[in-house]
Amino acid sequence: MRLIRFKQKKPEENNGKQDMQISWKQFKDLVREACGNACAICETKGNLTVHHIRPVSMNGKAKDEKNAILLCQECHTKVSERIDELNRKQKSRVKFKQLIDVLIRLKKERENV
Repeated sequence: MRLIRFKQKKPEENNGKQDMQISWKQFKDLVREACGNACAICETKGNLTVHHIRPVSMNGKAKDEKNAILLCQECHTKVSERIDELNRKQKSRVKFKQLIDVLIRLKKERENV
């Protein structure tokens, strides 16, 4: 998986949360550029979306390059389904490490196809 690295601007206070002083569109464009405009799992170049590794609902930062990867719609759906499955099995929200494990397993499965 590609790691995203780009310059952050100073964070600003936004409804009690710190956020970068750039628009969502600018952030998406930076993520796309940093990821080579390809899905982090299957490397497809079409139908891409920015995926938060730690969801904002789990205190993940919305515009943090360490919390964002680029996924195609198919891989995004697979990630979401696996996380939902883990949530049902555990009867609680998945932990951050489990979220990363899902992404790594999908990448390995894709490489073995």
